[in-house]
Amino acid sequence: KDQNWRYGFGWFFSEDERGEFRAHSGKSGGFESYIRIYEPNDLMIFILTNHVNGSAKLLREEIIKEINK
Repeated sequence: KDQNWRYGFGWFFSEDERGEFRAHSGKSGGFESYIRIYEPNDLMIFILTNHVNGSAKLLREEIIKEINK
């Protein structure tokens, strides 16, 4: 739905203040995950939770906000 994101084989490709990145999120049987990889500057973010309550998204948003300051 967001025109700034492209999707391919489970990965989303986009760009923000830090540069181009690819991202993947998921939910399964009691946990959530999120991966974001900025290849040009070797930054990788991995979030794994044992909850399915949106906490991975909240953590992701806070982390991205901090690194893009």
